[in-house]
Amino acid sequence: MRIAVFDLATTTGWANGNDRQPPTYGSYRITKSGDDLGLFCADFRAWYGAKLAELRPNLVAYESPILRTMKRFDPVKKRWTEIPPNIVTLRKLYTLASLAELGARDAGIECEEIHMQSARAHFLGRGNTPKASAAIEKAVKARCMVRGWKPKDDNEADALCLLDYARACHEPGWDIQTLDLFQRRGAA
Repeated sequence: MRIAVFDLATTTGWANGNDRQPPTYGSYRITKSGDDLGLFCADFRAWYGAKLAELRPNLVAYESPILRTMKRFDPVKKRWTEIPPNIVTLRKLYTLASLAELGARDAGIECEEIHMQSARAHFLGRGNTPKASAAIEKAVKARCMVRGWKPKDDNEADALCLLDYARACHEPGWDIQTLDLFQRRGAA
């Protein structure tokens, strides 16, 4: 089974798994467009369509959109407050998910959404998922290295994490390979 996964964001990580072969992976920076949603969508749609044609997957999976709030210190209230994402960011994030589904449908490819929390729990092992964002990125990259993969950034690392989870869900026996018990001595 050929599985292509996408970590959707302004820099989209992607990974491709073909049966038991080592994965291919990379990332793509969508053209900076400010508030111009049309330019943003057109660039992603063109790249994504070409990537699906190149990879020819049987299954496409993508990360569920996550609404992340930011924190900033309010000097008047003298406490940290949460700032919700702005409307343009929300529109872009949900549009990427819609375009991923539409592109897969147009190409006749099965498509599914993956919750990153589930993928990370599988990839890192339940109970080993750090809480802080920077710690999660570091742990996912480290796990990739144990698997022999060398992601250039967190987008590629997250895509590989998603791919590993998708393979475990769709390829019998794949999840056994990811357990530390079955790694060569000194590899973990």
